[in-house]
Amino acid sequence: IGDNIAACSFKFSLIDITSSFLISIILPIFVAAFGLIVNLKYPKTNASSDTEVVKQSASSMISTLSGMLFATIIIAILFTIESKYISLIITFIIAILTLITYRVLIIYGDKRFKEIN
Repeated sequence: IGDNIAACSFKFSLIDITSSFLISIILPIFVAAFGLIVNLKYPKTNASSDTEVVKQSASSMISTLSGMLFATIIIAILFTIESKYISLIITFIIAILTLITYRVLIIYGDKRFKEIN
């Protein structure tokens, strides 16, 4: 709904509206898959409680900060590069990174999970 309101207010093109919609779907998937990889790389298995694992682990901090960093980079690129198709290009790049991250998670994640257990 927010994308539609912004599109009407700022007269975005159909490409920008579509890219905005796709980025809002693809980016959280990418950040989640990246977070899983980080959690597998830096597991905290000696915690005294579940809260400590979720809120005080290095992987939790890296995942949270990387998500904010990815979003900041995308916003900076959108505001600095003047191109009609920049939002489409960014959407395509995020989709490729998501597929790569998912593939790494499938290959590395299974192997690493077995090593942890």
